[in-house]
Amino acid sequence: MNFFEDDDLFSEQNKASMEESIRKYREALRSGRLEELSASISFDSLDSMTQYCLDHSKYDDALTFATAMTQNTPYNAEAWHKKGIALSCMLRYKDALECYQRALEINPIEVDYLINSAVALDQCGSVDEALKTFDKVLTMDPGNEDALFNKGILCEHRGWYSDAVRLFEYLSQSERFAKDSLFELGFCYDCLRRYDDAVAAYEQCIDIDPYDYNAWFNRAVVLSRLRKYNEALSSYDMTLAIKDTFASAWYNRGNTLALLGKNADAIESYREALRHDPSDVSSWHNLGSALEESAKFVDAIDAFSKAIALDRNHCESYFGRGTCHDALFQYQKALEDYDTAISLNSTRSDIWYAKADALYHLGQAELSLSCYKRSLDIRSDDAECWFDYGSTLLECSKAEEALEAYQQAVTLSPQWAEAYLALAKVYALSHNKQKAQEQLRIAIELDSKKRQLFEREFQAVVPEGSLLNNA
Repeated sequence: MNFFEDDDLFSEQNKASMEESIRKYREALRSGRLEELSASISFDSLDSMTQYCLDHSKYDDALTFATAMTQNTPYNAEAWHKKGIALSCMLRYKDALECYQRALEINPIEVDYLINSAVALDQCGSVDEALKTFDKVLTMDPGNEDALFNKGILCEHRGWYSDAVRLFEYLSQSERFAKDSLFELGFCYDCLRRYDDAVAAYEQCIDIDPYDYNAWFNRAVVLSRLRKYNEALSSYDMTLAIKDTFASAWYNRGNTLALLGKNADAIESYREALRHDPSDVSSWHNLGSALEESAKFVDAIDAFSKAIALDRNHCESYFGRGTCHDALFQYQKALEDYDTAISLNSTRSDIWYAKADALYHLGQAELSLSCYKRSLDIRSDDAECWFDYGSTLLECSKAEEALEAYQQAVTLSPQWAEAYLALAKVYALSHNKQKAQEQLRIAIELDSKKRQLFEREFQAVVPEGSLLNNA
C-alpha cells in the first residue's frame, strides 16, 4: 500500500536538524510540556515532521505529531488524514478508519481520503463497503491508478484472482504501477495455476528491477511447481546473491537441491537457513530428513529433536526421529516416537506401518498385527504392507489369513517375484502341491536370477524338494 510518492521529501533538508526537532518534541512529551510546545509549532512544521517520520518508518513519532496537528487544527482534513496514515502503518486499521472518516466529513470528495478509507475498511473486514468506496472513486476518476491497484489487492487477498488479474494486467502498462502490478500478476497467475504466465510476469518485473529479490524468489517457487528444478535453483541463487540473509530462500533452495538428489548441498542450505532463522521448525525438520537420507542418523535425530523442541505437536518430526531410531535398531525409542506421532495424527498409514515393524522387531508379533491392519484400513493399496502383514500372520500360525494377505500383495504388485514365492510357501504348508508349484514357477519366471535362492528358501518349507523337481 503506497500512501506517498517515492520521492524523498526530505532529501534536500537538513536531516540532522529534523532529528533534533523530533528529539526536543520527545523530551517535551516526557516532561509534560507537550501541549505548550505543540501550540508553538506551526502546522507546516508538524506536517513536515509527520511526513519525515512516516518516510523513515518512525510511526510512533508520526502518530504523535499528527495527533498534535488534529488538536491544534481540528477542522483540517489533512491532519486527520495523516493521523490515519500513521495508524494504518501501525496496523491499527479500526482507529485509522475513524480518522479517515473525520477527514471525509470535512472534505468528502478527496480521492486520497476515500482510497485510504477503502483500504482500512478492507482490513477491518468490511469488504462490501470497501468495494463501494473504490467504485465511488472510480466513478469520480475512472483512471485513478491508486484506486485500481488497491482494488486489485483487495480482490487478490479475497481469492478473486481472475478479477485481480484484469486490474493488474491493465496497470502493467502504467509507468508508475507496472512493476508492482507485474509482481502481483505473478502471484495471481500462480494461484490460478497459470504457471508459465506467472514466470513470464515475474521475469518482466525483473526486467524493470533486476535487484528485486522477491521477484527472483517467487519466480523460483513457480519454476519448482513446473518441476524445472535446475532453473529454480539458479533463481534461488540470484535471490541470495542479492540478499544472502533471506532464510526462506535458503530453505527453498535446500528443498530444490534435495529434489535434484544433491543431498549434501541441501544439508548445507538448510544449515544456512537456520543460521538466519534458528527458530524455523520446517528447516530443522527438513535438515533432519536430508541427514536421514544421507544415513547420518544421529545428526538427524538431533535435528528432529530441535524441531520438536520448537513445536511439541510437530507430528512429522516425531515420525522422522522414530525412523532414525529404527535404523539404529533402537526399536523401543522408535516405538515411543511413533506412538506420539499417532496421538497427533492417527490417519497416517505409514506411521501405523512403522509402528507395526517396530513392535515386530521388539518380539511382539501378535501386537504388530493390529497395527499392520490399521495401516491397511487407511491405505489398502500398499503391496509391501500386505506382504509384511502376511509374513507376520504366517509367523503367528495364521496361514489362512496370511494367504489372503499375500494374494492382495500379488494383485497390487503382479511383477513382484518374492510375493509369489511367499504364496508358494503358504500353499506348500497347506499341502496344496499344485498351487505351490504354480506360484513358484511364476516367481522364477519373474526373476530367474534368483532361482537358486528361491529353491533354497522353498526347501525350508518342503525339505524333500519334490515340488522343486516339478517346477
